[in-house]
Amino acid sequence: MAGPGDNQKKGSKPPDFEPLKQALANCARAIAQKGDLEIVFTNDRPVLVGDQIKLTDPGRKFSKAQLAVTRGASDSMALRLACHDKAVHARYAPEGQAARAVYDSVEQARCEAIGARDMSGVKSNLSAMLEDKYSRANYQNAIERSDAPIEEAVAMVVREKLTGMPVPDSAKHFVDL
Repeated sequence: MAGPGDNQKKGSKPPDFEPLKQALANCARAIAQKGDLEIVFTNDRPVLVGDQIKLTDPGRKFSKAQLAVTRGASDSMALRLACHDKAVHARYAPEGQAARAVYDSVEQARCEAIGARDMSGVKSNLSAMLEDKYSRANYQNAIERSDAPIEEAVAMVVREKLTGMPVPDSAKHFVDL
């Protein structure tokens, strides 16, 4: 039997995440400006494959923090589709693995900054995603610059300059190296 303040009956079926999935998909399509964009929910990490966005399936338990991270991943990939020009990017891409990694990371920061400047919800979603990303990467223990990827640090500085948003707390240490 449910207790005071408990709105769920014991033994009730798990929450229906279909409306949430539809909302995420519709937002991604709107941001990407692609009505036919395919959004797939999987048990894997979020990834953009061509014109398909793969997001982590909410599963049975999904916190508000996890929702913000998932929304941030969706927004990030949708902005990449909307703002990135593959031909221009390829034409100006530098040679060398390290230079290319910095170039690619700065391009992603640029795409995300466009959305963050124009849409406050996207801004907070991207912030949640980045905070989660860098706290999981555990760069707080980095002692030397070589302990953390330079492309990530450069992307965070570029993001800060383009949006005025501070570097996420979980990234401050390695950005300052």
